[in-house]
Amino acid sequence: MTYRAAIVGTRRGLHHAKAYEGLEPRMRVVAFCEADPDRRAEAAKATGLPVYADNGEMLERERPDIVHAVTSPLVPRALWVDPATSAGVRVLVVEKPLALRPSEAESLFDTAAGTGLKIAVNHQRRYMPFADALLDLLADEETGLGSVHFVRASTYGRVMDLSTHLLDLALLALGDVAPTHVWAVAEGFEEHAWYPGPRRMMGTFTCASGARLLY
Repeated sequence: MTYRAAIVGTRRGLHHAKAYEGLEPRMRVVAFCEADPDRRAEAAKATGLPVYADNGEMLERERPDIVHAVTSPLVPRALWVDPATSAGVRVLVVEKPLALRPSEAESLFDTAAGTGLKIAVNHQRRYMPFADALLDLLADEETGLGSVHFVRASTYGRVMDLSTHLLDLALLALGDVAPTHVWAVAEGFEEHAWYPGPRRMMGTFTCASGARLLY
């Protein structure tokens, strides 16, 4: 069986498509959807695949098993759930951030509840060499870090863009143990076409093991 993937949004979606290279015939990208006519033409030329202007038309004609919604964070992720479910899509991959506000995250979970649709959030940096190096350092019993009790993580850049990657890697360092308590503060407002959000943010995460993260 070949799993068919379709990608909505080509600005970053072409990077998603590269992840399928070498996976045929098990998995392959079959189509794209792009609202911008210039990017639509560029994607068609670069890939040789159908590039639709309308997501509904793409889903109806291509009947993909997997859909990547690689769109601006300003588009709530819940909007992609019902069309995907109606078209028989099995997996919906959305770009980070999952939501710009708690109400959007709740809407996504509520909309997807009971559909059977699997939703994944793209955090591709876990597959980069430095993530492997971190895991090797944690696993080495002789020269590694040993048990991790405290992680301090910091970065600069847009909070709603880079901070999601930072948090994901910090939780990886803690062994992916779900936090039991979170305290956070945000300050200021950063206006950006794709990533509006606070100018600065700080938080502390406490895990059931007692390990803590200063973020």
